[in-house]
Amino acid sequence: SKASQKDKNLALEKKSIIKEWEVYKTKGVNAKDFIALLNAGGQYSIALSENKLYAWQRAYKRGGLELLLDERGKNRKEQSKIKELGLEELTNKLILASRGRVNISSLHRMLHIHLDSVGKADLADFLAKRSEVISYCVLERYVKAYLKAHPIEAKIIYRGEDAAVGNFLPALGQSNYAVDSINQIVEIDATSIDAIIDTSEIARALGLEVENIESWQKRFVLISLIDTYSGVCSFHISDTENALGVSRAIAKYITTYGKPKCIKSDNGSAFVSKYIKEVLSRLDIEHIRSKAYAGWCKPYVERNFARLQNHLMEWIKGYIGHSVSQRQAIEFFFSRAQRRLKRGQKSNQTNLHTLKELGQMIDAYTHSLMNNAYLQRLDSTPAEAYNARVNEAVRIHEYELCSKLSPLERRTVNKKGIAYGGLWYQSAAMFAHTSVFVAANINNTKELFMYDEQHRFIGVASNLDSEEMSAEMARNAQK
Repeated sequence: SKASQKDKNLALEKKSIIKEWEVYKTKGVNAKDFIALLNAGGQYSIALSENKLYAWQRAYKRGGLELLLDERGKNRKEQSKIKELGLEELTNKLILASRGRVNISSLHRMLHIHLDSVGKADLADFLAKRSEVISYCVLERYVKAYLKAHPIEAKIIYRGEDAAVGNFLPALGQSNYAVDSINQIVEIDATSIDAIIDTSEIARALGLEVENIESWQKRFVLISLIDTYSGVCSFHISDTENALGVSRAIAKYITTYGKPKCIKSDNGSAFVSKYIKEVLSRLDIEHIRSKAYAGWCKPYVERNFARLQNHLMEWIKGYIGHSVSQRQAIEFFFSRAQRRLKRGQKSNQTNLHTLKELGQMIDAYTHSLMNNAYLQRLDSTPAEAYNARVNEAVRIHEYELCSKLSPLERRTVNKKGIAYGGLWYQSAAMFAHTSVFVAANINNTKELFMYDEQHRFIGVASNLDSEEMSAEMARNAQK
């Protein structure tokens, strides 16, 4: 009864064709000959094909004449009905009020409750599924079209404000507008690795007995630096986002690509610490801090983390997902019965990569893929852009670099030598001074670099009682 006269006439033509085909079929005429005969006759306005003939026949047997109606365009008409009923503004408000997801079923019900309140629908009939003013499918298409037309609002609904800012604001302008060569501005940031790592090898190196392997598992932090001009990058794995790890990451970048003129970071406690402030001062590197909660101020390093996490990390052993929902899905990959049989063992956390293996994989992936991916803004790869200006890179000798990776501290020279970290250090050169400035060798806690009052290097003090150990191993041993 709701169909137009044109749609009714087409449906009746289809019924007539079906009835005529049934007669010809009993006479032994095949479908191809029947279709050729019908199309040549010209008595119908429809061009017939085998697919159409069989589809109409099935539809007519299933639901009679009503299923022969042409439904094309009906959805667009019904979708405009949301506007005709004055529900567009209310529907948009309900979409924007959603958190985490858009519940179309609940939205469908809310609209019919509203229509009932203004006398445009019967809620009892809707709940009993006897009738509906707006169909669920039409509302679903409207919601999808709205979210597609409003991507920022969609991102806020599904991921929150921070995700919307992080995804859309970096697209405004260029972050490297102030640079015209390599190492002028280098961005630095840290993030947790989306994978669990086997730390039993570290425990064994510290002389600890490793019995239950599941208890020696840890999620590490990734510290990255990227040159905003060329796009070359490096990654360093640290146990936490601490000043020592940041110092190591800076040293790794300098060893590979040269000394930056300026490093840009956020306001993370490790980046703004007194330790890092003095290390950057000793290396003669300017430090710029972006404002809090403004990831778009350093978009290159943020995008680099996404590239690594979304590609390499998803394929390694111990991957735990990028979000809570993904972690739940990975954890529930096994059935409840299987998980009960494991008695507490965590799924996907067996046969994990060691810290050394992960470091090698990240370095290989960075060198072979990330630094060799085409950059449209430079019409070259990061490696090519860097190599074109490699003569401008400022190199520092590895030993000199090592001596500047710790802050200077004043120590008094006693008869026994210098007291530092609960240990005594000695050197013949120190006794010519009443006090000296010292900096720890982070590669070997057995040594201290010594400087005079004018911060001129005077020698290395040694501790003869302690074993050679890096600063990280000393920290882990204390833990």
